[in-house]
Amino acid sequence: MRILVIDDDVFMRKSISLVLQKNGYEVIEAPDGETGVELARSNLPDLIICDVVMPGIDGFQVKKILEGVEELQTTPFIFLTSKSDLDSKVAGFELGADDYIIKPFNPVELIARVKAALKRVQAFKQISTTDPLTKLPNRKAILEIIDKALAEMKSKQGSVSIAMFDIDHFKRFNDTYGHLAGDFVLASVAKFLKSEFEGKGQVGRYGGEEFVAVFPGLSCREAFELLDKTREKLSQTPFKWENTDLFITMSMGVSCFPDHGDDRTQLIERADTALYAAKESGRNRVVIYSPDMEGKNEG
Repeated sequence: MRILVIDDDVFMRKSISLVLQKNGYEVIEAPDGETGVELARSNLPDLIICDVVMPGIDGFQVKKILEGVEELQTTPFIFLTSKSDLDSKVAGFELGADDYIIKPFNPVELIARVKAALKRVQAFKQISTTDPLTKLPNRKAILEIIDKALAEMKSKQGSVSIAMFDIDHFKRFNDTYGHLAGDFVLASVAKFLKSEFEGKGQVGRYGGEEFVAVFPGLSCREAFELLDKTREKLSQTPFKWENTDLFITMSMGVSCFPDHGDDRTQLIERADTALYAAKESGRNRVVIYSPDMEGKNEG
């Protein structure tokens, strides 16, 4: 975990850094508020410890500025100050600070407060990025994963495959066995897909009975082969609901970078077009996007 320490007092800054490093944290140091803001933006630390009273931009101003950086809005922020008066503490908490550490600090207390702040934000991130039913990344999270994969593969001049999946005739499970059975099917498929794609890609719940997966480094043909094996294995795997074996099939559509587009939105749209073609041609199959599919799924 990376921690940014902002303090104009070099002795205090070094003392805090030493304690953090001894406890296994990576530390970035800033001697003033201006430098702290720059380092926060460029390094995106996991936690920020910031002195309140500093020349130039003080700690409160640093916090206000960083509130406008989207990537840092959930980053825990701890104020460090020699002021123990109630008004200063209230002002800090009103700005969204997670905690206060009073100088001179106790090393044991410092580490305890750092661990507590990191634990809180990790729990929040887990809740805000995970679909509660399937335990997969939710729509927002999987889209971010796709963006990161595309950025990485573009720099390496590699391929990225995007796949859209839809459970075939999902409504029948709900209508025949009830909505609890439908939830069981979604959770079972999610667990199955996660296991099959482990080490090869990541899958998330896109919405309803639809899933999306990203495979960094895989061409469309390689992704097709993986998905077709997965589809076939799924169709032959019984999932026991009460006293009934449920058999589940999926339709899948694939697009890839750079062949079918160079941004997430375009690739997902084209994978979805291929998914529609898979449904139209009989379901329980994988289809790779091609330009001649365009316009066929209108309406």
